[in-house]
Amino acid sequence: MSSRVSSTTSSRVTRVSVVIPTRNRPELVRRAVESVFAQTHQDFEIIVVIDGPDSATEAALREIADPRLHVLPLAESQGGSDARNTGIAASIGEWVAFLDDDDEWLPERLARQLAHPAARPERPVFLASLFIERSELGDRILPRRSLECREPFSEFLFCRPSLSAGTGYVQTSTWLVSRPLIDAVRFTSKLKRNQDVDWMLRAMAVKDAVLAIVPEPLVIFHESGKTGRVSKKADWQFQFEWLERNRALFTRKAYSFFVATVCMEDAVRQRAGIGAYGALVRSFLSRGRPTLRSAFFLAYYALYPEPMRAARRARAAAPSGVGEIAMS
Repeated sequence: MSSRVSSTTSSRVTRVSVVIPTRNRPELVRRAVESVFAQTHQDFEIIVVIDGPDSATEAALREIADPRLHVLPLAESQGGSDARNTGIAASIGEWVAFLDDDDEWLPERLARQLAHPAARPERPVFLASLFIERSELGDRILPRRSLECREPFSEFLFCRPSLSAGTGYVQTSTWLVSRPLIDAVRFTSKLKRNQDVDWMLRAMAVKDAVLAIVPEPLVIFHESGKTGRVSKKADWQFQFEWLERNRALFTRKAYSFFVATVCMEDAVRQRAGIGAYGALVRSFLSRGRPTLRSAFFLAYYALYPEPMRAARRARAAAPSGVGEIAMS
C-alpha cells in the first residue's frame, strides 16, 4: 500500500484508475479492494479515499502489500462527491472506474468493458454493465430495460416503458469513464444525494458523449439496509429542489416520471402531508408531460407505501428465492 499526493508522482500511464470512497467500513472496503485485485485485467491502480478520520480502515488496508493500492485519508469528511473528486484528481489512468465500498466486481469486469467496441479512451465514453442485485430476497439481474439508449438520456434513466421493465438504472460500481469525459465532468461538490444521476445527466450532455452498456452482469451490488446507503434516506424536498435546479437536463416526460416515482415516494415515506402531495401533483401536471403510465406510478407510490411493497416483494420471492418485481 502507498499514499499518493498527486497524479504527477508516476511517469507511466496506467490503463485504469479505480476510485473507491469509504469510511468506517474496513471489512467491506477490503472485500471491494480484493475484488479488484482478482480482475483478469491487471493494468490498474486502486485509489481508496478515506472520507475522514478512520484508523480502523487505514489499518485494514495497510495489511495489503501491493504498490498499486494508494490510500488517501482525508482530515475531515467531505462527502461522497468530493471524496470521488479527490480520487479522480490523484488518478493517472486512461480510464477511471468506480466501486462503492460495499459492492464487489466479478473477475471479468474490466476486461469485458475494455473489449467493447466503444472503448476508445481518447473520446468522451461512458461504459457500464448489467449487475447482480443481492439482497435478503435473493439475486436479480438489473437493469431489465432495453440496453439501446435511443431516447433522451433522462427518459432512459427515469421513464418506464412498461409496468414490469423498471428504469435504466446505471449503477455506479459498473462505471468505466474515459479520461476526456471525467476531466470534463466532475461530481457536484457537497451534493448529499443523487450524486450518480447528477453526474450522468451532465456527462451525457457533453458533445459527442457515448454510453455503452455491456449486456452481462459484471458487478455484485449488495442491497442491504444494514450498509447505510444514502439512497435509503427519504427527503422529498431535497429531491424536488434538485429536480428543479436540473430541469434543463430533463425532458418534460422524464420530469413527470421523476416526480411520480422519486419525489412522491419520499413524500409518502416522510408522511409529508396533503400540502406536499398537492404541490407534487401540480408540478407533475403543469411542468411535466404526464402519460397514463407515469400517472399510474404517481398513484401507485402515493397509495401503496413501501412496507406494503416490501411485503409484496417478499411474497413474490418466497417460492424461488429470487425477486422479480420491477415496481419496487
